Amino acid sequence: MIKVKNYTLNLDFNDPDKIFEIYKLDGEILKSSKRSFVKLVNYRGYKIVVKEPRYQNKRKRFRLLSLFSKSEAEKALNSMELLNKNGIPANKPIASYEKRSFGMIKKSFELYEHIEGEVVKNEHAKDVISLLKKIHSLGYIHSDTQVRNFISNENQVYTIDCKLIPKTFGKISENYAFLGFAVDIEEALNYINVKSISYKIACFFYLYFRFFRRTKKKIRLALNLQPGRYKEALNKKEKQLVSIGSIFD
Repeated sequence: MIKVKNYTLNLDFNDPDKIFEIYKLDGEILKSSKRSFVKLVNYRGYKIVVKEPRYQNKRKRFRLLSLFSKSEAEKALNSMELLNKNGIPANKPIASYEKRSFGMIKKSFELYEHIEGEVVKNEHAKDVISLLKKIHSLGYIHSDTQVRNFISNENQVYTIDCKLIPKTFGKISENYAFLGFAVDIEEALNYINVKSISYKIACFFYLYFRFFRRTKKKIRLALNLQPGRYKEALNKKEKQLVSIGSIFD
């Protein structure tokens, strides 16, 4: 089953074949990893970003979970639509495409407007924190506040490729999002209440999860295996125990 969601008034984007035609266009590859594929294409004079969440399309665990949820492509564009409706500068969503088999995502991708600009710098810290606070006022947080997801164009700061997630833990969630940006732009700390209890709790969890991700990556490198194959490796008799000391050298 194929499902298309059009976020524009252009009827072309109601046609699955037309959307897939745009997906197949050659363009500038902006990112290509196991997690996602992103490229910039030109369609009838308009610059459009095509993004495919490979992890949901290919990994069995995420495909199974898709039985009970919307595609990542649709979630991302719903977030952009909400931001635009509330006057928060962000990409304008165009269309999402998904193909399911037995209820599970088999293929999905999203199309959204490309925004020209440069990655923000220290002088934009106040504007980015202000933008994030507006998002928080809607009951959500930005899921990835790395500096690369904020650009400046003609004195306007935009959030790009933004997917929102519920602000489950209130002020702690807000400060966790601030930290993701402040790690790259320290000037942002001047616009955050760093003396609050919620900030200190957020710092603890941020450092904990950062340490966990780095440790996981080092273990993968030490075992020289793809994600998800730890049990198989450790169950084989010929595999020797990995020294924790050597992993952290």
